[in-house]
Amino acid sequence: ANPEVVSVAPKIISKSEDEISNNESSKDIGIKTLSNKKQLKSKLHMVNKELAEYAQKKQLKSAIKTFNKCLKKGIPLDVHSFANLINAYVRCGEIDTALIQLETMKNRNISPNIVLLTTIMKGYCESGDMTSAKGIFQQMLQSDQQNMKPNIRTYNTFLRGCIRVGDINSALHYFNTIKGEDKDKDKDSSVQPDKTTYQYMIQLLCQSLRYEEAKDILSHYTLCNEDDDVTDSIATYISLARCGILLCQFVEAGKWLDIAKTFLHQAHHA
Repeated sequence: ANPEVVSVAPKIISKSEDEISNNESSKDIGIKTLSNKKQLKSKLHMVNKELAEYAQKKQLKSAIKTFNKCLKKGIPLDVHSFANLINAYVRCGEIDTALIQLETMKNRNISPNIVLLTTIMKGYCESGDMTSAKGIFQQMLQSDQQNMKPNIRTYNTFLRGCIRVGDINSALHYFNTIKGEDKDKDKDSSVQPDKTTYQYMIQLLCQSLRYEEAKDILSHYTLCNEDDDVTDSIATYISLARCGILLCQFVEAGKWLDIAKTFLHQAHHA
């Protein structure tokens, strides 16, 4: 036999086996990588759910502990992770620390979304800093990114802040924007007022004793097809009754109180 053929043949066979082995290894690595990605995604989902629960319950220390543990383990936290942590800070009245976390997130090249920015604005509103709240609201309105545009929850959060400080002018300005009645701005056609929006505006107008305007908005409130929150309905009609009494509209005030009582009975039976 030709020794060159004999000596070459095993090398060829060996090379083919190596190629097969390498291909199998590449597939194994690909499967493992895909599996790891799925595991990380599943883990991140669980972490974000856990952080959201801590934020809802105002368990700030637990939220921080979970967040830091993920950082140490190298779990790739996302905008939802930061949003939940920041919400925990905001709900516990620590807006300054929430802002630090926002900067930390940006430094990691993670862009904020509307949920996170609304949370920051809520923090300003709850601390009574409506100037900063309006500033961040304007940033959202002027943003070119769709995921940073304000939604109805953003508007309602701002209106709730206006109720806290009695800022009827700012409330009317943004309310008229989504109603298409603000001469300085085009109508925000992507956002429509809901029942909560009308409820907040009625309360604000009643605070300012703008009784007739509040009654005008009431017609929109009652036409909303959303499910009634009995507590909110009671608050709305009591606001109207209080305003009516202060303006000596006693007959109408009695009517609003009767409606409030009806809702109160519904709540009691429920």
